[in-house]
Amino acid sequence: MNSKKQKSLTQISILNAIKTAATIGFPIISYVYIAHIFGASGYGRISFAKSYITNFATLAMLEISSYSIREAAKARDDKERLSYFVKEILLINVISMMISYIALLCTLFAVKRLDEYLPLILIFGTTILFQVFSMEWLFIALEEYKYTAIRTIIFQSVAMLLTVLIIHSADDIYKYAWIQAFAVGGTALLNFANSRRFIDYSVRIKLEIKKHIKPMIVLFAIRLFSNVFCQMDPIMIGLMKDDRTVGLFSTGDKMSGLMSNIINALCAVIMPRISYYIENKEFEQIKILISKTSKVTIFLAMPMMVGLFICAEPIVLLFSGRDFIDAVMVTKILSLRVLLSPINTLLAWYIFIPMGREKYSLVAMGLAAVLNFIANITLIPLFAQDGAAIATVATELIEFFVLCIFAGGIIMRKELFCSFIKYFFASMIILAVQKCCSVLQCNIYTRLIILVAISIFAYLGVLLIIKDNLAIEIRNRVYYIIKKWA
Repeated sequence: MNSKKQKSLTQISILNAIKTAATIGFPIISYVYIAHIFGASGYGRISFAKSYITNFATLAMLEISSYSIREAAKARDDKERLSYFVKEILLINVISMMISYIALLCTLFAVKRLDEYLPLILIFGTTILFQVFSMEWLFIALEEYKYTAIRTIIFQSVAMLLTVLIIHSADDIYKYAWIQAFAVGGTALLNFANSRRFIDYSVRIKLEIKKHIKPMIVLFAIRLFSNVFCQMDPIMIGLMKDDRTVGLFSTGDKMSGLMSNIINALCAVIMPRISYYIENKEFEQIKILISKTSKVTIFLAMPMMVGLFICAEPIVLLFSGRDFIDAVMVTKILSLRVLLSPINTLLAWYIFIPMGREKYSLVAMGLAAVLNFIANITLIPLFAQDGAAIATVATELIEFFVLCIFAGGIIMRKELFCSFIKYFFASMIILAVQKCCSVLQCNIYTRLIILVAISIFAYLGVLLIIKDNLAIEIRNRVYYIIKKWA
């Protein structure tokens, strides 16, 4: 790749957002379909099994992804150096995968409570193998977002089509699991084949894997804590309550997760770019990039948070049906994650790690995992799915403050909090729009679409009145596009 011809960050951010929207959006559409077929209990079983396997997938991946993105981005202009690195990482990944499968089998034999979930766990367990050879990190480091976006749309749309054609009753739960595994497996095969464009696997070298182990272990610990924080909620609810409660929590978690992940996708592209800038000692570019990305994150997250809180009931009814009406409160509580989670992810993963400050991420994530575990044990028996949601948001808030303390000298904290205040008050226009839309004589879903459309323009309008730089930039880009195509 020619280092002197950098790809547009705006373009690759949009492409990565499209990819993420497809990764989550198509399953969300499928979820609308299967939620009505499987119900809260059936969906709870699927969520439990997927969450359980996610922990072993984390062990198999050893958080190779973040480390590999950082290091591969530095070597992307040198094919030989990049090939050496990829082969060394693949060897480590295969070894960690074997350890993960052994650990998984041991737990399946030791914990009898898992017997009823065994078929689902085994099916989803195949995705561990697929993730190892998918090497998604390579394409992120090389900024091949157009390829990943097209590939994701193809496989996710096929998986959604298969779901509609094959899944017709609650007895088809295992077929649905295989369809999900197919989407991951197809992606892995295509990625591995496509990696040959960039990697020369025929190069024979003495692999040096020891130098990678120490940084990987630190990043693995961060990811492990992150997964304990994110994935242990449905597991703890399943062990302490029942499948229906897991399904209700997972519904609210999915809604907030969709919005958070789209924002994360827009920001994730800075990780390989920061690594590249560091390698080339372009420190002024790093400051500019971090400042603008932080502001964009809050600009997008704040109205999404307010919107999800206001529209929780129609959104749950639209995507899940009446059987999930008790998930409305969970969705409202977890709407706060739409703001907190992207900011925490930006600091802990996309800024600290490429800058070699992963020890700060480790402390923040470790503290969050411990506090979340304690809060879940305390609150789930008292408030069920709502208790787990409260525990999650409280822990995210504590993690945010810890990361902000560590971020001194990297980000302008005063500027960050000023952005919070400005975009929060601008988002209050959504409340006024909601009041106006409530008098419309139409069904709840049509009203929701109208509310979202008007709220977007109203939010941007308020920001243009107060002369916000991002809103002005968006307006100018729209004018430019209109003039270009007029």
